[in-house]
Amino acid sequence: MPESPTEAPVRGLQGFRVAGARVQALILPAAYAVAGRKLRNAIKRFNPCAVVCFGAGPKGPVLLERVARNRDDDARADAACKVARGTPIDKKGPAEAASTLPLDVIRARLAAAEIPAMASDNAGGYLDNHVFYHAVRTMPVDQGVAGLIRIPSPVSKTDLVGKARHRMQAATAVRLIVGAAAERGVVFRTAAQARAAADSLKRSR
Repeated sequence: MPESPTEAPVRGLQGFRVAGARVQALILPAAYAVAGRKLRNAIKRFNPCAVVCFGAGPKGPVLLERVARNRDDDARADAACKVARGTPIDKKGPAEAASTLPLDVIRARLAAAEIPAMASDNAGGYLDNHVFYHAVRTMPVDQGVAGLIRIPSPVSKTDLVGKARHRMQAATAVRLIVGAAAERGVVFRTAAQARAAADSLKRSR
């Protein structure tokens, strides 16, 4: 499996504090049977205020994915040699799950950095969509935000200058996206804590 254009910049943010939240980087294996389970376990373990899944998109703008679909459907085999065609991700889950990331804010910040981005309603049927669905379905809606952003692959593998420029742009995009998500997630988490405190106070009276 080729390395994702976001793997290095995601690893580089490990341990940083963004908007008061500590970044926990997680590189998922490229296998249906493991990726979703590992992500769900990490969400339960770290209790994050934001979950940003990154994937590799086609050449072009950054894709701000708006909806995950409850199906694995791609002719490509994963790292475990599994091919999934029309297989539900969760047999009891809804057909779709919407991103809760602040996509308008993310798009505006990318535009300010002169990084093209556009909304997308098609995350495909491969592993990006698979982990996207698990992220949104696992993240409590009142505790934070979750979603998928796809960073384009380098235009040319032989253009060393272009590849270097692409790495810098990808690193900037990841940093801006994580920052916007963390800010919104902290707002969600603070509001949830305030509601919990208010409810506790009512019960004690």
